[in-house]
Amino acid sequence: VNVATDNTEATAETGEPKHAGSGPSRSVWWTWTADKRSRLVISTAGSGFDTVLAVYTGDTVGALTQVAANDDAAPDGTSMVSLFADPGVPLRIAVDGFGGAAGPIRLSLEANDVPRVELLEPLAGATWTEPAEVTLRAEADDDDGIARFEFLLGDAIAATDTTAPYEATLTDRSAGIYSWSARAVDTRGLTARTASVST
Repeated sequence: VNVATDNTEATAETGEPKHAGSGPSRSVWWTWTADKRSRLVISTAGSGFDTVLAVYTGDTVGALTQVAANDDAAPDGTSMVSLFADPGVPLRIAVDGFGGAAGPIRLSLEANDVPRVELLEPLAGATWTEPAEVTLRAEADDDDGIARFEFLLGDAIAATDTTAPYEATLTDRSAGIYSWSARAVDTRGLTARTASVST
């Protein structure tokens, strides 16, 4: 998403918070809502003045919760933040001028979905006779591609696979209570992990 505007005629609202420690003075606002859990990179690079950038949740300007803010992480005094967005949660994005600065604004927003992963086997409550052979099976996909897939026993990697369908077989398992999950990492390094299943 790329937008262009100007804050020369903008003003601050009553009760508006400071953005990255500055202002408020001439803020311009947008609202963006993710439809999937995503990592966002929001930037004002290319704007014509020293910007400040902040991202909030909340429904009224006097009761906002800041989730990210920045002054000068992008070139030429512009700003950039990176954060995770949950589906259905509106994010309020504010761009202002440091010390009341004004001019043309360039705002870009890049969203990258985290992988979608589902553990298919084992099922919760499954039992085996020892020495047991345990089949692990899962599905995962991502718009950028899956770079690595792991089956976890507790927090330890029990098996890995590199291509779909993601499967593994563990042999000679002894009796006990086990906690299984699956984790996928996409080609941009974003990670998703399933809830644990106990057997």
